[in-house]
Amino acid sequence: MAVVRGKKICRFCENKISMINYKDERILKRFTNERGKIIPR
Repeated sequence: MAVVRGKKICRFCENKISMINYKDERILKRFTNERGKIIPR
C-alpha cells in the first residue's frame, strides 16, 4: 500500500523568510559544506 504524504513546503516560506540574504550563513548553513560550496540534493 502506498504512503500518502502531504505537500512539501519550502523551508523559507515555512519560517516566513521573505528575502534570503546570501551573506546570512546561519540560514544557509544546512545547504553548504564546510568550504562554503553548495551541497547537491
